Amino acid sequence: MVRRLLGVTAAALSLLAGTACGTSRSATLVPSETTITIATTPAVTSAVPSSMDPPSDWSAVEVTTDYDQIGSMHTVVPNAQPITATITPIGDSWCTGGHGEADVTLTNTGVGMEHVQSPMLVLHGGAAKWTLETAASVDIQPGATATFHASFTVPAVNPGDYGLIVYGFDSSSTVVIDGPTLCTGADIEGTGVAASDGAMSNYLTEVTFTNVGDRRCLLAQPEWIEGVGSDGAAVPLSSSRGTYFGDPPLRRDHVLAPGDSELLYLGTGTGCLDDAHPASPLPSIRIHLAWPSIEFVDVAVPLETTCGVGISELGQPSSG
Repeated sequence: MVRRLLGVTAAALSLLAGTACGTSRSATLVPSETTITIATTPAVTSAVPSSMDPPSDWSAVEVTTDYDQIGSMHTVVPNAQPITATITPIGDSWCTGGHGEADVTLTNTGVGMEHVQSPMLVLHGGAAKWTLETAASVDIQPGATATFHASFTVPAVNPGDYGLIVYGFDSSSTVVIDGPTLCTGADIEGTGVAASDGAMSNYLTEVTFTNVGDRRCLLAQPEWIEGVGSDGAAVPLSSSRGTYFGDPPLRRDHVLAPGDSELLYLGTGTGCLDDAHPASPLPSIRIHLAWPSIEFVDVAVPLETTCGVGISELGQPSSG
């Protein structure tokens, strides 16, 4: 059964690149290390090791730790430091869910040395904002500049014009993001294969998402899962990224033509069960495609959830 509420929330982490859109740029996701270069007068440069914040596993009960990553950071607090930022996007456009790059220059317009703490490049569309990259902290002398090159995965957002800022500082730039729109709950049907026994009390449940709509769409990485009780009521669950069984085979991208499918692994276990934590199997589950989610897919597959649920990356079905 597929359920959908009106509207689309743009959100997701860690989608593979490769969607055929964007111009004058590579769509290949390339791991990178951010370097900040300090420019003074006369010109002297020094490299500062990067300090990128890696994506962290999080569950439905801990989502506040990554609100900004998933488009729910609504407030930017102004920074009183005399720092201005210039942002130059690389390429004429970026592809939703693909690879993006930008050059950032920070200039100290004050009269004293300024310590810039973890400058953060942010994409924003209205109230919703996403952290693209966080660079290393740096000291900038009066009149000097510090630059860093940001390389990141573009959030899975709907096509359109978006803004770029460095959090807290006087900065503004725009970028065009193109590609297919996000899949909604009405586009996607979910089917599940009940848990198979694995090693060390671990169990694998496979969920296949199929585009049953009439258009191409980008399937955002599922980030949140709930149980659905026999009475149809939602049951909060503890979930995290990663499973004992790893991930399905990687796809080139997550754009689904009508009839195309993607596979998700759900990992569960029984190692924590005891008198204080009895088994509590649920008859079906609800998988949210974004947070805060207004797009979700209900899947009629039983799941034992007492010990938590691990969510894999999306991948290629074995029959695909």
